[in-house]
Amino acid sequence: MAEAKKISLAGIQLPLDVNALEAVPAFSKRSVKFFFTYRHIRFAACFEDDGQHCHMKIVGDAGIMPFSAESPVARAHMTRILRAGGSRLGGALREVGGRIVVGRDIQMDRPITGVLVMTGLTRALLPLVPYLDLLSTYVRPPMEPSRAGERSIRPEWRPQRRR
Repeated sequence: MAEAKKISLAGIQLPLDVNALEAVPAFSKRSVKFFFTYRHIRFAACFEDDGQHCHMKIVGDAGIMPFSAESPVARAHMTRILRAGGSRLGGALREVGGRIVVGRDIQMDRPITGVLVMTGLTRALLPLVPYLDLLSTYVRPPMEPSRAGERSIRPEWRPQRRR
């Protein structure tokens, strides 16, 4: 079996196999949905082409927002990160129902090719990297390997038990 060829940009491996994407005839349809994992976060993407405009929406669940009782310091720091990232990235980072949600809407030129999709994803995801890194210092991203029963809040941010 041939090994998948992945693109690496600025030392960061991108989430899709470009050669496989080029061969997919699905991009001739008006709407295509696909999933990918990037930095231990699962993303859903929906590509839409109405005949005149093309855009791709991506949404990812970056983990839990800890309750103040669980870790007041982590919650305060994460709130600041979300505010800064949300304002600088046009609302791309936000808290929804106790979860940290990452979302972008990417405008695309026509005709759609695998390279154009990769370019759009790269332009959408690379500005998020510093914020995702900061958030992951407080909570474990949902798809990061962990032991059974391990909490999402990193151990150094959990309240210490008094003896």
